[in-house]
Amino acid sequence: MKELKKRGQIDPRDAWNVEAIYGDLAAWEADFAKAQTLIADFGRLKGTIQDAASFLRFAEVEEETERLIGKLFVYSN
Repeated sequence: MKELKKRGQIDPRDAWNVEAIYGDLAAWEADFAKAQTLIADFGRLKGTIQDAASFLRFAEVEEETERLIGKLFVYSN
């Protein structure tokens, strides 16, 4: 079995350019805080879908939350 190389041992052309996702840790932390707020807001929507407009609001919050969490996940891994 091959041994996994550490990031510093990999040719930069073969590594993910995480700096393209977040320029620094502070930007990641800001989005992490935003994700926590979105998750809390998402929970408050429970039981509020009454019509097309409220469903649209739910779908928008859900999509924004999923995209942000995905971005955070990719950067942190």
